Amino acid sequence: MEPTFNIVGLFTAGISFALGMVSFAIGLQQKWNKEFLLFAALSFCFTIFFLLPPIGFIVQDLAPYSSEILIKRIFIYGFYSLIPFFIVIYAGYKNYVGAYLILVLSIIDYVLMMTTEVDSRTSIWIILSTAIDFLVIGYGIYIGVWQFNNGNKRDARLLLVSFSVYVVLYSFTIFHQFYSSYVPSSGESKLFFPQHFIVYTFSVVIGIRLFEKAYDKFQLEKNIQSKNANWSEFMRNAPIMVIELDTLGNVLFANRHALEL
Repeated sequence: MEPTFNIVGLFTAGISFALGMVSFAIGLQQKWNKEFLLFAALSFCFTIFFLLPPIGFIVQDLAPYSSEILIKRIFIYGFYSLIPFFIVIYAGYKNYVGAYLILVLSIIDYVLMMTTEVDSRTSIWIILSTAIDFLVIGYGIYIGVWQFNNGNKRDARLLLVSFSVYVVLYSFTIFHQFYSSYVPSSGESKLFFPQHFIVYTFSVVIGIRLFEKAYDKFQLEKNIQSKNANWSEFMRNAPIMVIELDTLGNVLFANRHALEL
């Protein structure tokens, strides 16, 4: 089963990287647009997590954890820690308290994971990690509802759809983690990867919506530039005298008719 998950994960990582690069370029082009840059950071976190050795999802997962696993997990912790900040910016929500709380808990959880010596499905770090995921889901749904109630219904629906998928994947993870009758005999335990496919939802649903917004903004700016150009052309050739002055009386603009007088 793991090879199948890894194939899908590799496909998802490729999509994440491609969308991350495009989002990063748009974010820079739009004068460090935080929404696009944060989405790029989310995409890169998952891509790096997946491609770092051991390539794929973490399967051989016994405490104490190797340095490779610890480094690899920095990026998946980063991904889930950045989600709350992204949805705050995406929805236009002004309060970051929940996002910072999740970030602090994630750092604490990483330290607990790093110092765990005895392997167990009910390790403190696993329970805390599961609780953090629950908080991320609750926070996302809360902000999605807030966004919907504040009139941005289309973006809110997409956000709520993404977190609805998250709930389903999270449920599979909880079942696998705590209630599955599968007992590993070769170190294949604590597989969190079912919920990691939330990346696919974010990449496709939210990513495409971000690019739609960027395209709409580009079209709006293009239309404004076209109208400004048409207006400027009209003023230059108008059969009346048009002169623009600054507050000191200096001439800033004079059309052709004014110059001919």
